[in-house]
Amino acid sequence: MLLFDNSTQAAGLLAFLIAFGCCLIPGRRGAWSWLAAIYLALAIEMMVETRHGLRLLVNDVMQRGGLYADRTGYQLAIAGLLTILVLAVLYQVAQSGLWRKSSRAAKTAGIATLILLLLFVVELLSLHAIDALLYQTTGGLMRVGWSWIVLAGVTAISAIFQGRAAAPQQPDHGETKAD
Repeated sequence: MLLFDNSTQAAGLLAFLIAFGCCLIPGRRGAWSWLAAIYLALAIEMMVETRHGLRLLVNDVMQRGGLYADRTGYQLAIAGLLTILVLAVLYQVAQSGLWRKSSRAAKTAGIATLILLLLFVVELLSLHAIDALLYQTTGGLMRVGWSWIVLAGVTAISAIFQGRAAAPQQPDHGETKAD
């Protein structure tokens, strides 16, 4: 499949590339370099679709082992383990100096990015009731695509605000420009 045959995938790629570029605006400081790296990785993932390939591989292994029909229990167990892992990582991040030193804009972008990564995990787990909701089309894009756009947009806007706040102010020498 060509990348731009799928409008949702193209929208996700564009949203992630914009967020990546905007995360470079505040410079290579603290959380922004990590966020830039995450959005670059998400853009690459959009192009190669590793989450779909991995899901197909897991489904194939489960079918061969006769576990596919009873996969809901395994999916919920994996979701529980991933939730514990995410909570452990969140705890570590909250205790780190990086989080405490981060600006409100960086924290907002970090939370949006975390939600985005959790959305990718939910997609990977492929719980049918959730998939039915995420993959409904609204306005020419699947809802999951709109979620990507909104969350990457929050990160991009936060980075722009951070960049503007950190930009050195030009001194006003009382000069005016002539038209």
